[in-house]
Amino acid sequence: MLLIDRLKRPQIIVNQRDGWEFGRYHHGDPLILPHRTPHMLVSGVTGSGKSTVLHRIVETVGQTDAQIFFVDLKFGIEAARHVDRLDKLATSLKNVDVLLADLRTEIEARGVMLAKAGATNWSEKDRIYVIIDEVAELSSVDPGVMLEVLTSETADKELTAQIRKAKQELAYRQDVLASLARLSRACGVTIICATQFASHEAISTQLRFNLDARISCRQSTPEGLDVGLGPGYRHLHGSISAGDYSFHTLNLDHGGDPFQANVSL
Repeated sequence: MLLIDRLKRPQIIVNQRDGWEFGRYHHGDPLILPHRTPHMLVSGVTGSGKSTVLHRIVETVGQTDAQIFFVDLKFGIEAARHVDRLDKLATSLKNVDVLLADLRTEIEARGVMLAKAGATNWSEKDRIYVIIDEVAELSSVDPGVMLEVLTSETADKELTAQIRKAKQELAYRQDVLASLARLSRACGVTIICATQFASHEAISTQLRFNLDARISCRQSTPEGLDVGLGPGYRHLHGSISAGDYSFHTLNLDHGGDPFQANVSL
């Protein structure tokens, strides 16, 4: 059974005891995402409201004692408005690798602390939120190079090699992210990956399966909903307008049923 309800006024506020208020049902009850929010995928085409979702997450988390790590490979434009709230900011692939290495060190340290304390989960305090915008750009491929290869009748061997290397880099960094997502579940870390390219090529299966919560803004194709929300949601294509999104997760307490809610930004 699919639980569907429409939300309105999705201001995101912090309730330190229970979690985030990520919007309200039409009858006024809040949708609460717990502090231990699962790793998340936010997807949608350009102009669909994806960046608005990320901004609101940062603004909300910024009211707590959580640390925020932000990856913005679009020259830091999206992160600029939040620079005072960020603990780490990566705007180049070199910086990304350093940030991911630092994150792994922190996760390992927290894991050791949990083991010594005989605990199974990190507390609600001092959590870390890692926001990756755009996860499909975690390689050094130049879009111009990609276009040249795709439009060339006889692709140059050097250009083809660059594309192959870029795909390997993308796969490697996404594998690292997937590994960190698995390791960090109990360690007070939430990884949020955003992309406008909701496709199997842009997001590896391994990474996608470790991003349990899904926020899908408007998608360009039904296949985008397969990736953005999961199998079984193609019928929603065309029903999510600009500024709206659908939310889906099996890991929150909604009686075991999938949960979907359309939210007006």
